[in-house]
Amino acid sequence: MASGSAMHNRVASVDSSTGIECLESTESSLSAYSDKDYQAQVSDLIDGDQPTDELIQVASQFIDTFSTTEENNFTHHKTNICLDRVMTAMMFHAEGAGGERSQRYVAAAIVAAGSDTTDRVRNLAITWLTHFLYVFKAGGSHRRHLNKTPSRDATPTAFDIDTLSLEGAGNRRGSFRDDVLRRDGYECVVTGVKDCGHPLAKEVPTIELPVAHILHHAISDFDKNDKSAFITYSILYHFSNLDSAAIDSLQTIIDDTSNGITLDHHPHIGFDRYRWCLHPTERVNEYRIRIYDDLRHGLFARQMNLPGNTGAPVIFRDRSADLLELGGASRKRDRTHDLPNPHFIAIHAAIAGILHMSGAGKFFDELLDKYGGDDDSAPLLRWEEFELYMGVRSAFTPLVSVQS
Repeated sequence: MASGSAMHNRVASVDSSTGIECLESTESSLSAYSDKDYQAQVSDLIDGDQPTDELIQVASQFIDTFSTTEENNFTHHKTNICLDRVMTAMMFHAEGAGGERSQRYVAAAIVAAGSDTTDRVRNLAITWLTHFLYVFKAGGSHRRHLNKTPSRDATPTAFDIDTLSLEGAGNRRGSFRDDVLRRDGYECVVTGVKDCGHPLAKEVPTIELPVAHILHHAISDFDKNDKSAFITYSILYHFSNLDSAAIDSLQTIIDDTSNGITLDHHPHIGFDRYRWCLHPTERVNEYRIRIYDDLRHGLFARQMNLPGNTGAPVIFRDRSADLLELGGASRKRDRTHDLPNPHFIAIHAAIAGILHMSGAGKFFDELLDKYGGDDDSAPLLRWEEFELYMGVRSAFTPLVSVQS
């Protein structure tokens, strides 16, 4: 397997000033990704006998070759990203998201593409960028949402995804926030700030705490007849190595306590935007904080990964029984609540790492901050929605200029 330092060195050496302007629709990338012959080749490599280390090494060689071509640069409305960085980051963080099987998926997809044409490699990277990473990033960060997305004739697009029913999520369960707050003892798990529903609310300072979703609703709110959604779920299925039952029931899991964490407002924003994440320690349900930018996100310094400071761990346990002691007999012990799912936390951490390592986080931030609409708008959850919005915006801009 290629070493982590080697991968980071390759990322750092990329010259983002080279490349070609690419404002074309991503439809060609989706078609290339969903090509049946390509899918079959990837599946054969995933299930084949070639050792994972060798598969990763071959994939790394294809990435190195691709990085020297002008097709490596993807530019959208004057915002650039180098696609080799996307592929390298996906491969580097795949093991953390889903183990060796996830590594094999990423490496196999790159090898199958690299064995074909440069365009195939480019299309793969664009698809990962726009129909996987964007869905996570936009779902936790930004704003405008079109009322209706043009539907397409859906076909199962990649690998085993046709085995999943993929029903979209319904309304959020009203008890989600209450259940997560109760499990976490009405306290932010990283700052200790207490919610106004805490039994000691009259004795200590409190605020109304929000509850964060580890995996956002954006990955479960979709039109099951949309070809784009099938591709997103195919990538999620293989990259995360979630079993088909978990993928199939995302609409209910998304508002389960296993997908929630009580966070103060500033940490919540940073977590939603993948600016920080949790990495497991050797102890069950214990994590360290990893921060990917220069902001503190409302986190105490003792909990950050500063040089020479290991940071205080974040420990999850069901604290609902503690409330019984604090609140007296009036507070009845209800059912136990599931702790945050370690696999969900690992997926969140992997996405955070990819967005940082590849530069995709800054790429999306720049695009959405410039063109994503105002703060009161709902988010553009799908890349097609963003492209459609940009098309409408571009069409109306000349008219506005003439009128003004």
